[in-house]
Amino acid sequence: MDVNSSNKILDKIINLKRNAYWFWTEDIRDTKIDNDALNDLKQSQSSFIQILEKHSFKDLLSYIQSSQMPLSLYLFIKHLMRATDFSAELLYRTKEFLTFNNIEILHIIDKDNYIPYQLQSLGKYSNKRLLNEKILNANPDLVQDIVTIFIFGSQIKEFEKFISFQKFRLGTVLGNKDGLKNYFVSLYLEVHNQTKGSSSNSSGKLPQDIVKKYLDSYFLNNPSIKRISSGIPNMGDANKGKGFDAVYTIRKDSGNGIIYVAIEIAFQETTNSTLERKADLAFGYFREFKNLGYYLCYVIDGAGYFSREPALKRILNNSHLCVTFKPNELKKLCRFMENISTR
Repeated sequence: MDVNSSNKILDKIINLKRNAYWFWTEDIRDTKIDNDALNDLKQSQSSFIQILEKHSFKDLLSYIQSSQMPLSLYLFIKHLMRATDFSAELLYRTKEFLTFNNIEILHIIDKDNYIPYQLQSLGKYSNKRLLNEKILNANPDLVQDIVTIFIFGSQIKEFEKFISFQKFRLGTVLGNKDGLKNYFVSLYLEVHNQTKGSSSNSSGKLPQDIVKKYLDSYFLNNPSIKRISSGIPNMGDANKGKGFDAVYTIRKDSGNGIIYVAIEIAFQETTNSTLERKADLAFGYFREFKNLGYYLCYVIDGAGYFSREPALKRILNNSHLCVTFKPNELKKLCRFMENISTR
């Protein structure tokens, strides 16, 4: 691109900025819809909190579907979604988890006892996505399941290993006025975007660290297999090579050169563009790796991947090995790499 063309593009960008709104205004967004929805929540907030203060799990489910209920179920669930920060996508992933594992009864931990809860609809639900509108207009059976998971998620035995459900602890303060007050005071800290962003960033790095730590420990006494900080040579940058989440060199027992193994690592609980991007890149990478005699592997896990089967299939079809984060799966990856050194 010559200097004149470059300057013209810069001029266009500057012109766009000068003639842009930059932020939402009433000219381009209907604030009445937003305000009406928010006003409904504001006006009914005290009623919602009073319901939580006056009822226990034993009578809450029957009360919210009775004629004495001061709020519509639509509004009650809307409050619950705000109060627990439980998204429609996470509920849909929960439904998939329950269905795949044939879970029909949840066990709510109450001190030293388990209270069984028979799922009415969620584990038997169709393959259709549970969008916000479907949740907010749920039938009575689905309402019971949704409310139970929203309120008691942190106390359900089947979810106790999952960090994502630990914040769904309204059940621990149900019927406790002071406990509920403290819960709502701290809520703004837990659901704030800065808190979520910080958690998201650390969640992206932690899976990589787990895999690297496991592999490095496994190969600690194997001088033929080492992790390197540089990328794959003959790909990408001429000096640094193509970077991946982890790159290992394998010196073959025959002494016939060095083999490179690239490992892409990701845990996706919800779906986002990362899934599709990794799947699309796998197609081109795999052919390059085969031509170079190198190996491309993936360590992926999470409900987000399992819900995007086309993307997952592209990764499986365009990699030498794909495993999850479970220790027995990571051991499978290690043994695969050991076998390369003996070929």
